[in-house]
Amino acid sequence: MRPIFLTALLIASAVAAEAPRYPFWDGRESVESYAARVKLPAAKSFDLGGGVTLDMVLIPAGQFTMGTPAPPPPAVTPAGAWTLLAIGGAGALAALLVLIVKCIRARRFAFSLRWLLAMSMAYGLSIGGVVRIRQARVHAAEYAKALELYAKIPENEKHAHLETIEAPFYMGKFTVTQAQYEAVTGTNPSDFKGPQLPVEAVSWNDATDFCAKFSTKPKSQLGANVSFQLPTEAQWEFACRVGTTTAFNTGDTISTDEANFYGTEASPYLRGTGVFRRTTTPVGSFKPNAFGLYDTHGNVWQWCQNAYREDNSINVKTNADEDAARVVRGGSWHNDPRLCRSAIRYGLAPVHRYLNIGFRVIVPLD
Repeated sequence: MRPIFLTALLIASAVAAEAPRYPFWDGRESVESYAARVKLPAAKSFDLGGGVTLDMVLIPAGQFTMGTPAPPPPAVTPAGAWTLLAIGGAGALAALLVLIVKCIRARRFAFSLRWLLAMSMAYGLSIGGVVRIRQARVHAAEYAKALELYAKIPENEKHAHLETIEAPFYMGKFTVTQAQYEAVTGTNPSDFKGPQLPVEAVSWNDATDFCAKFSTKPKSQLGANVSFQLPTEAQWEFACRVGTTTAFNTGDTISTDEANFYGTEASPYLRGTGVFRRTTTPVGSFKPNAFGLYDTHGNVWQWCQNAYREDNSINVKTNADEDAARVVRGGSWHNDPRLCRSAIRYGLAPVHRYLNIGFRVIVPLD
């Protein structure tokens, strides 16, 4: 009995070790519902002093497809449609010949319910084939268009793969504002000035320095050991997508009523007639995504924690060489919508400062 008991204990321990610490988001529930399920506050607010606060929302644990997958082949094909039409046509012709032979033999027009059912089914298949041929042409055109767009996608996001966010985390509702940056660092490097505008012209080194200083400032119920960080790019994309698999969390297109980007040139990703504001906009100017995050597309690029690598399916360590390129995500006011998609990613030297790059912070819980 003892060996059996020990074996059962080892199996139970292994299962417990593999079990996730937090349940995964089901893709439908609200942040509030998930927060209640894991017994965590749905939002946090951190006091930076001088009347300046930083608001954060809970991002659930979960899984998602990171990157841009190749478009799936059309479900309706011309070959399948013609096959259906051929089967239906052959059935209808056979049923008609049977009727003609029977009428000649009986010297009168008559048919059975069985024949009528067979004829109805044959004509139904024929009509279905005709409809499917038309659908196949539409789907083929859509697939060709999708392939054309996919061919223009940067190679560094084409290694689409399943990513797992093991634990929930708190993420800034907005990119860090100039008021928040000044409250923590005492400086404001931004080109476009305004307390509620996102801080920009900050390097990755500046952003991580902000996180280090910020970690010593906040007064909150999370306690004194709060650690503020930049998000990993997997965390960033999961939070941006909110379960979507489209180019944006708004669908496969986006409008300048939904985000701040260069929207005056024709683009397959642009919905409607856009504008070019030529500047950053105050945080919160547009609707948030379903997690309650603002400006995940456009306004300013956002630094991520980890080092950059062309193959996005490889998890690059965050403690890379200090000169290693770092990831930026999300696009900016200066970019066309193609460069503001959920999967867009670039690598920049950590010392570079551009007037279209900012950042947002997270508080990890793992």
